[in-house]
Amino acid sequence: MALESALKFEETSYTAVQALNALEFRHGPVATVGERQAIVVLNQSDTMSGSVIKLFNELNDRARGSETRVLMVTNVNEVNGSGVVKVNCSTGLGEWDSLALVVPVYLLAYYYALSKGVDVERPRNLVRVVVLID
Repeated sequence: MALESALKFEETSYTAVQALNALEFRHGPVATVGERQAIVVLNQSDTMSGSVIKLFNELNDRARGSETRVLMVTNVNEVNGSGVVKVNCSTGLGEWDSLALVVPVYLLAYYYALSKGVDVERPRNLVRVVVLID
């Protein structure tokens, strides 16, 4: 979900985005927290959920008083607070439920691109359909 979300963000707003696993974020990128940046954390209901929530809380603590903004998109009901966007999708199939997490990120990318004056209907250097040639 993070890779798809990052790709959509890059192609709509022409902004460099990096998608990482929550544990990978702790090795290097966490050192940049406090700079002017936005961090979007995707949290689905699975075995990693507790670790992701802990990371989200730590990022908020580190970002306090800086220009860094932290947002969590989640389908976990127990998560509350400022900067949390809840996605209520319950099919009973965790992998399918997590697909809904990309929708708020798509909207974020769309409105961010519009705020930059980017024509989201005609992205530069992209084609709408890729055709395989034999």
